[in-house]
Amino acid sequence: MSTNATAAADELALLSVKSMLSSPSSSLLASWNTSIHYCSWPGVVCSRRHPDRVAALRMASFNLSGLISPFLANLSFLRELDLAENQLAGEIPPELGRLGRLESLNLAANALQGTLPVALGNCTNLMVIYLSSNQLQAHVGDFGLAKILAEGSSSLQHSTSSLGFRGTIGYAAPVRLS
Repeated sequence: MSTNATAAADELALLSVKSMLSSPSSSLLASWNTSIHYCSWPGVVCSRRHPDRVAALRMASFNLSGLISPFLANLSFLRELDLAENQLAGEIPPELGRLGRLESLNLAANALQGTLPVALGNCTNLMVIYLSSNQLQAHVGDFGLAKILAEGSSSLQHSTSSLGFRGTIGYAAPVRLS
């Protein structure tokens, strides 16, 4: 894909993300339009090595409401997604599992519900995940939560987690009924 095509794809993905959000202080999202380059939009950080590719969305405390857009998955260079402390509702889109470069996911302090998508297990570079203060459910084995929760594990010395799930996290072996 040419540089112009990838730039157009990232811009289109961001505009699709915007279409699913609203904010009372609309000035933050109002500048998300084609009159200025998307790398200058509030909350958008582009890569130094690939200047037209979105590397991070830092939109914590933007007072956003709406849904997390599955079109975020089209931001193939995204390494950091921070949408914490907003009023986002609904479920985490399973499409986020296509973000192979994602290293940090912060969706804490929203109104998210449902089950954590198993597809997030495809985010093999994910080292930091914050999901507290939501109404999410997950099973430890679904996508390597056991690995993330294994604090003190030598393989995860640089990892952090703040999952904030209610209930017991554990493993129950399948029972054979006779």
